[in-house]
Amino acid sequence: MRWTSLLAAIAVAALATGCSTPVAPNESVPVVPVTQSDDSAIGAETTFVIRSNEELAVAWSQIYGERARLTLPPQIDFNAYMLVIVAIGRQPSSGFSVKITGATRERDGLVVHVTVGRPGENCGTAAVITSPVAIARLPRTDGPVRFDITRTSVPCR
Repeated sequence: MRWTSLLAAIAVAALATGCSTPVAPNESVPVVPVTQSDDSAIGAETTFVIRSNEELAVAWSQIYGERARLTLPPQIDFNAYMLVIVAIGRQPSSGFSVKITGATRERDGLVVHVTVGRPGENCGTAAVITSPVAIARLPRTDGPVRFDITRTSVPCR
């Protein structure tokens, strides 16, 4: 009788804890910047979630166009990590920026937080076409990923 009670208590404790710890809503996820550039070849605003070397090769050629063969992509262990990429497309001047500022794990998946900056009113900018892009490494998740983009106007000094 004692063994039955002990085994039942152990079974209840095991079921209560489960095989993995449930994810707390809005849990912060570490984000490591990989690179940022103002001169990507991507003409329109877009996002990528990269979980394999094959996906990275495709995205890398889209980001760097003909220059892709001159720029080596980062070496990533895709068993443990993934990349997120945010490009804001072709912009009419300097002063535009994109930054991956963080990520949170929520019940319905991962949310990547992004800030897109544009030059404020009366800012002096260079008359040059830019195409900003940001790339960051995060712990791998196979679940859905969405991007929360905040747009700001950068004040001039």
